[in-house]
Amino acid sequence: MKKVREIKKRGIASWMGALLVMFLLNMPGQAAAQQAVFEDNFDDGKSLEALGYRPGAAQGMSERPVISSDRSASGENSVFFAVKQLNLRKKFDNVGVPNATVEWKVNLPEMGGSFGISLYNGRDAVVKTNMFSKNLIYMNDANEKNTLAPYKANEWITVRIAITGNKYNVYMNDKLVGENIPTLGGQTKVNTIFYSVGNKAAYIDDVRVLRN
Repeated sequence: MKKVREIKKRGIASWMGALLVMFLLNMPGQAAAQQAVFEDNFDDGKSLEALGYRPGAAQGMSERPVISSDRSASGENSVFFAVKQLNLRKKFDNVGVPNATVEWKVNLPEMGGSFGISLYNGRDAVVKTNMFSKNLIYMNDANEKNTLAPYKANEWITVRIAITGNKYNVYMNDKLVGENIPTLGGQTKVNTIFYSVGNKAAYIDDVRVLRN
């Protein structure tokens, strides 16, 4: 009799454990773990080129974006765009990552500038955002500027683009500021991140891409 009761207890415990697992897996908002494609904080002593970046500038310019210890969002270094018309590109996948989340921190010492952050798949633009004047904006297929949220100068701002299919959400400092925005041309994959500074200096740090 004692043995039968023990077997029943084990059966009930096993059944309750299975129910708990099912509950956790089906909780609202419970998502599969994201896999990091890359994460760069520029504190490991590697050059931009060694990290897979291609620093660039307008024709005839000798300046390039550089790793600098002037300021950092989380460690010791960041990437500094000292003058206008500098750019930085990183191709992180050959065929494109679907349902990607792309995140970076940006600091603009002065207001009124322009700092573009775009996502591409090959030569095709997927998402175009810009720290333009006093606002974070995005561009649509008609090349129109759409305001997402204001930002403040001389402080670190976290921007995150979360792509699902051919739509994306935009977060600023973990707050949702744009929802279900169509990607450019209905694109669904990204493999390149591109930064370009307009007429003001800028810093970026803690760049990462996650695969959902």
